Amino acid sequence: MLFRSGSSNWTGEADLEGSFRVGWNNQYLFLAVKVKDDVYVQNASGADLYKGDMVEMLFDANLQGDFYTRSLSPDDYQLGLSPGNPDTNGTKEAYLYYPSSLAGKKDSVIIAAVSQDGLYRMEAAIPWSLLNITPAAGGKFGFALRASDNDNPSKNEQQSMVSVIPGNVLTDPTTWAELWLK
Repeated sequence: MLFRSGSSNWTGEADLEGSFRVGWNNQYLFLAVKVKDDVYVQNASGADLYKGDMVEMLFDANLQGDFYTRSLSPDDYQLGLSPGNPDTNGTKEAYLYYPSSLAGKKDSVIIAAVSQDGLYRMEAAIPWSLLNITPAAGGKFGFALRASDNDNPSKNEQQSMVSVIPGNVLTDPTTWAELWLK
């Protein structure tokens, strides 16, 4: 993952760095994420989920229809995934931020996570129905994955964020990458 924001709080790869894999079947989009994080802190929930250690997926369900549109549209999704509160043995949570008309906790997302030796691994199964998609081989979507970090257990705050896409902007899907289903 590449650095996105909060560089003054980032102390190196042990502080926040990650990698991921994506898979799919007819029911789910699968994410497998490994995040190096020297201090795991997640005390937030709901709309404040990003103020703790979590992963965020950005997804454009209609890439071909709005390829050059530089602002969010109703087919763009921002989904936060918590590996657990207060630790990876705790309560997992998925929160959809955008589209705002659908915002809220999403219990249909299945999340599993473990942590050890300064990293956590998280797997998520995201129902295609949440993204209003009927998947098929050859499908192309806008996609970005970002990891948020908080090393302060006494305050819910986003201290830094890294992303798989350099220069991506949450509100500009033209800065996201493409995800192709094979």
